[in-house]
Amino acid sequence: MAAGWYHTVAVLEDDTVWAWGENSFGQVGDGTNVQRTAPAPVDGLTDATEVSGGAFHSAALRADGTVWTWGYNLYGQLGDLTTVARNAPVQVDGLTEVISIAAGGYHSVALKADGTVWAWGYNGYGQLGDGTDTERARALQVPDLTGITSIATGRNHVLALKADGTVWIWGDNTFGQLGDGTTTHRRTPVELQGLTDVVGVFAGIFHSFAVRQDGTVWAWGYNLYGQLGDGTTVERHAPVQVLELTEVTALAAGGFHTLALKEDGTVWGWGYNGYGQLGDGTDTERARAVLVPDLTGVTVVAAGYNHSLAVSADGLVWAWGYNDFGQLGDGTTAHHRSPEEVSVLNEAAARVAVRAVVRAPDGQEAPW
Repeated sequence: MAAGWYHTVAVLEDDTVWAWGENSFGQVGDGTNVQRTAPAPVDGLTDATEVSGGAFHSAALRADGTVWTWGYNLYGQLGDLTTVARNAPVQVDGLTEVISIAAGGYHSVALKADGTVWAWGYNGYGQLGDGTDTERARALQVPDLTGITSIATGRNHVLALKADGTVWIWGDNTFGQLGDGTTTHRRTPVELQGLTDVVGVFAGIFHSFAVRQDGTVWAWGYNLYGQLGDGTTVERHAPVQVLELTEVTALAAGGFHTLALKEDGTVWGWGYNGYGQLGDGTDTERARAVLVPDLTGVTVVAAGYNHSLAVSADGLVWAWGYNDFGQLGDGTTAHHRSPEEVSVLNEAAARVAVRAVVRAPDGQEAPW
């Protein structure tokens, strides 16, 4: 499961893709531009293994290693050699043997089986990693970057994790979201110093996270609403530890809030909460992680601009937060300050996004 800014995308048990929410640019992928307040099937897409949501576009990875995209395309972020918006999936040109995808604000990133990274779309901050600020409507390899096992992307910045546990960063650094101690944009990848034994990387709009092998979480970047979870609202240009949070297996960083999934299946949230996206029944911002009440046995979390989702082990999908575009999938446009069941997906939800786990309960690194 994945969340775009105002829409949601999920892989179901039969490997089809369903989506819902804001659809002005066709990002739901059902062949229309009609807003969907309940899940709708993405047109003609089968054998999907992973999905990702950008600002106003979506991406899916198929079992054959091809990537399919739909939605907004002004900057070529669909990778189909055009800048034409698509309301149904099109194949990313010339890209095969892909094992993971990440849709950013207006760009897209893919990880291939050989450990190389490919990127396309908007490049105003160098987020394509090719040393330029030139937009690309075709996927191009990020030069001099190999041995990558995981990728994550925010609005305009990218994180890549190497097999040796080091993190590589590039793109927008306005708020220190690259974590290199500066606010200098990087048009080519550089290693993030001082952070080792990393097993997972995650990116919000302007903030970033790493989960280390010991289950601790480290954060950096924009922090006006406490979304770094360090007990402050101070912008951080280098990694700081998220307070009182260990045994974390997965993270989801949204617009200005963050969710963490722990080994015991509980979900914790912090940051902006104006629409109840922390799920604690309030609209109070939190600079420290708080438990999402009455939500247990969770296996997957996802976060959009101001909405949140979780999949539980019993096959249920839960959603909460901002819902003006129907991105919670409950058939309404009412905001929810605590988790609500997405009933349409009950039977299929257990299949969603198994790859979200970055650290197994026994402390061993899980496959990405």
